[in-house]
Amino acid sequence: MVLEKKLQSQGYKVKVINGGESGDTSAGLKERLGWITADAQTGDIAVIVIGGNDGLQGLPVEALEKNILAITNILQSRAILTVIGGMQIP
Repeated sequence: MVLEKKLQSQGYKVKVINGGESGDTSAGLKERLGWITADAQTGDIAVIVIGGNDGLQGLPVEALEKNILAITNILQSRAILTVIGGMQIP
């Protein structure tokens, strides 16, 4: 995994887990979040970059925002640092 190798080359002892699925939507991520983070521990970091497929499927932006807020709330309630990456929706 590129991110893992980059961080390790800089001296970080990390393991990167890609929980993404091709064609995934924010609703799909929200539903799978439990098993994706089942082994997560306090202090872990989650990087969320989601929304492109929501846009392609015509999901209203308000629904995407609601799903991302729910995802971040779940992660933060488990003391998982959450980083949200930007994405331009077509």
